[in-house]
Amino acid sequence: MIEAKRRIAFLRRAGTLRGCLLCAAGIAINMICAWVTTLLRLPSLLDILGTVLSAALGGYLPGIIVGFVTRVLEGLLLDSAQLYYSSLDMIVAVCAAAFARKGWFKRLPTTIAAALIFFGIKVGLGTPLTWFLNNADIGGMTARYARHIHENSGVGRFWAQLAVDSIHELIDIPLVAAITYVILKRLPESFQEAFRHGNWWQAELPAEMRDAVNRRVGKGMSLSTRVVLVVSIGALSIASAAIIISFQLFKNSMKNERIQMAEGLTMLVEHTIDVNKIEEYIELGEAAENYNAIERQLVDYKLMYSDVEYLYIYQIKEDGCHVVFDLDSPDVKGSEPGEVIEFDEAFYPYLDDLLAGRRINPIVSDEKYGALLTVYHPVYDKNHVCQCYIGVDFSMDILSTYGTVFIVKLITMLIGFFVMVLAFGLRIAMDNVIIPINTMAYCADAFAYNSEEARAANVEQLRRLDICTGDEVENLYRAFLKTTEDSMNYVENLLHAKVEVEVMKEQVSAMDELAYKDALTGVRNKTAYDQYIMRLEGEIFRGEAAFGIVMIDLNYLKRINDTYGHEQGNTYLKQCCELVCAVFDHSPVFRVGGDEFIAVLEKNDLKERDTLIAQLKAEMKKRADSKLLEPWEQVSAAVGLAVYEPGKDRSADDVFKRADKAMYADKLAMKAVRTD
Repeated sequence: MIEAKRRIAFLRRAGTLRGCLLCAAGIAINMICAWVTTLLRLPSLLDILGTVLSAALGGYLPGIIVGFVTRVLEGLLLDSAQLYYSSLDMIVAVCAAAFARKGWFKRLPTTIAAALIFFGIKVGLGTPLTWFLNNADIGGMTARYARHIHENSGVGRFWAQLAVDSIHELIDIPLVAAITYVILKRLPESFQEAFRHGNWWQAELPAEMRDAVNRRVGKGMSLSTRVVLVVSIGALSIASAAIIISFQLFKNSMKNERIQMAEGLTMLVEHTIDVNKIEEYIELGEAAENYNAIERQLVDYKLMYSDVEYLYIYQIKEDGCHVVFDLDSPDVKGSEPGEVIEFDEAFYPYLDDLLAGRRINPIVSDEKYGALLTVYHPVYDKNHVCQCYIGVDFSMDILSTYGTVFIVKLITMLIGFFVMVLAFGLRIAMDNVIIPINTMAYCADAFAYNSEEARAANVEQLRRLDICTGDEVENLYRAFLKTTEDSMNYVENLLHAKVEVEVMKEQVSAMDELAYKDALTGVRNKTAYDQYIMRLEGEIFRGEAAFGIVMIDLNYLKRINDTYGHEQGNTYLKQCCELVCAVFDHSPVFRVGGDEFIAVLEKNDLKERDTLIAQLKAEMKKRADSKLLEPWEQVSAAVGLAVYEPGKDRSADDVFKRADKAMYADKLAMKAVRTD
C-alpha cells in the first residue's frame, strides 16, 4: 500500500506540473498577443487563443485559470477595464473544453460550429458588457472605430459598437478556431492524452473504464451536481450580500460626496453675494448693482462642478420661494428675480425650519424637475437672521447611472472569482471523491459471480484501483475491498444457504397459512380475527377508525349434524361460508366459532352495508324456499350489524357486542316466524 501511494503521488505531481506548464504557456500566448496589439494601437487580436488551447488540451480548469489570470494581468499592466471581461473568457474556456472532449476541433465542420458559438459569446455578451461598463456609451478597444461609424453614418451608438465588435470578432474568432484546429490535428495523440488525464489519487484507469466512470450518473442528482449546487448557492448568497452592501455603501458614498461638493459650492456663493442686498436683488434684478457680475461668477462656479444640475438662491417666505438668482440649465430656463415659486411637495415637512431660517438635511425628491438631491444652505446677516437659501440640485439619474456601472463592474468581477472557486471546488471533489466512488461503483456493478475465476478477477480489479486519497474515501475503499474479499470466500456457502433459506421460507409460509386459516372453510380463523382487531384498536386510538362488524350465526347446524351426519353438516358450514364470502367479497371474513362467522366492513362495503345485508338475507331466503336443494344446502343464518360510533364505542369489542346483540335479536325473530 505504501508503494502504491508513492507511485500515485509521483504521477499526481507529474500531472500537476504538466497542468502548470500548460497554464503558463496559455497565459504567455494571451499576454504576447495582447501586448503586441496594444503596442500597435489595434483592437485585441487572438487574446483568447491561449485560453482556448489550454481548455482544449487540459480541460475546463486550465482554461478557466488561463482566462482569469490573463485578464487580471492585462488589467494590471495594460488596461484596467480588461478585469471585467474575465467571466466571458471563462465561459469560452468551459465551452472549448466541452467541444474538445467531443472531438469538435478535429473536424472542420464542428470547428466552424465552435467558432460560431465563441462569436455569439464574445459579441452577444461582450458588446452589452462594454456598453454598460462605459455608462451606456461607446467604449472599449474598438471605441474609435465605433465613434467614426456613429458620426459618419448616423447609426445609433450601441449599434455602431455592436457592428464594430462583430467585424472585429469575425476576424479574431475564426483565426483562433483555425489555429486550434491545426494544432490539435498536428499534435501527437499521446501528447494530447498526457494533458487529459486527471490528477486522481488512484491508479491510472483503462480508457474504457475511465470513460464509463466519467459518464456515470446515478438515478438521482449526481454528487458533482450537488457540489456545484451547494458551492453555487453559497457563493451566490455571499455575492448577493456583497453586492447589496457594496452598492449601498457606494450609493451613500456618492451621496455624501455630492453633499460635501454642495457645501463647498455654497460657501463660494455665500462669499460672492452681498447678504445685505438680497432685497435689492429681488426688487431690481439685473438693474441692481453688480447683479450681472455676480450671476456670471455663479455660472463659472456651476461649470466648476459638472454634476450640478441646478444652482439658485431663494428667499423663503410663507407665500413661496422668492427668486434671488436662478441660473439657466441646458433643459430649463431659470426664473426671473422676484418671481415667487410654489413649494414642492417634498419640502412641506421642512417648511417650519425653512421659514425660521434653520438648516435642513439634504432632500431627495422626484417631482417637476425629475429625481433630484437638493442641498439648502442658509445665508445669515450680521444679526444672524437668515436672508436667503443657496440651493444646489444634483440629478439622482446620474447617481443611478453611476450605480448601474458600479454594479455591472462588481458583478462581472464576482462572476470571475465565483467561477474560479467553483472550478477548483469541483475539481477537488472530482479527484478526491466523485471519481474514486464512481470507480468503486463501476467495479461493483461489473462483479460476476458465475464462476470462481470471475469472482477472483473481480477482486483483483478492485485491488488494482489503489485509491490513496488519505481520507474517509480511502477508508471506504479499504473497507469495501476487505468486505469484498471476505465475501468472495463465503460465496459458495451463501449459495447453499440461499437454497436452504428458500426451503425454510416455503415451510414458514405454509405454517403461517395454517396458523391463520380455518382448515374446513378456507377463510381466516379466530387468531387472524384477533390480530385484525388489534389493528382496528390502533385506529380507534388514533381517531382514524371507520368500520362495521357483521355477526353471522348459522341456524340448525345441530339438526343437520344429528339428522344427516357430520359430513353433511360440514357441507352446510361451507355453503354458508361461500355465500357470506360472495356477498362481502371486498371484506375479510373470519370463522370465529363452530357456527359463527364475522365480516369486518370498511370503505365501500361499509357505505353499502345495508344493501349487502339485504342481499345476504335475500339469498338465504331464496335458498330456504327452494324445493330443488337438499336440506344441508338450504342455508339459514341470523345476521347482526353494528357500526363503530366515535364517542360511544371505546373499543372494537363494544362494536362486536352490539353486533352480537343484533344477531341474537335477529335469531329470535327468525325463530318466532318459523312453524317447525
